[in-house]
Amino acid sequence: MKIGDLVGLKPGGNPHRWYSPNDVHRVIEKITADYKKIAPADAAYFDQRKKAFETKTLAPYTRLVSGIKSKYAGTSIGASESHRHPALQGPGLEDAHPRHVPERDE
Repeated sequence: MKIGDLVGLKPGGNPHRWYSPNDVHRVIEKITADYKKIAPADAAYFDQRKKAFETKTLAPYTRLVSGIKSKYAGTSIGASESHRHPALQGPGLEDAHPRHVPERDE
């Protein structure tokens, strides 16, 4: 599995996918599904590990995104880095310069 293919990243596109909570969860789902295909008898264990990862390991990430969203949703921001677009999606921020934002899969 290529993560870039999973999240719609074109060759040479922006690799900073961890900025997008949707992409993060897409990867978690795919990894879990792949493990279940390899060892179907252990599917419940993989589901348990996925749940633990999402609720415990990712808890600080999830709280951070949620906190930004609740405090700043709709706020217009600007950044010089090309990875700003995925970073805006999760917390619901607006790009101050939308004409300069690359497409999602760039």
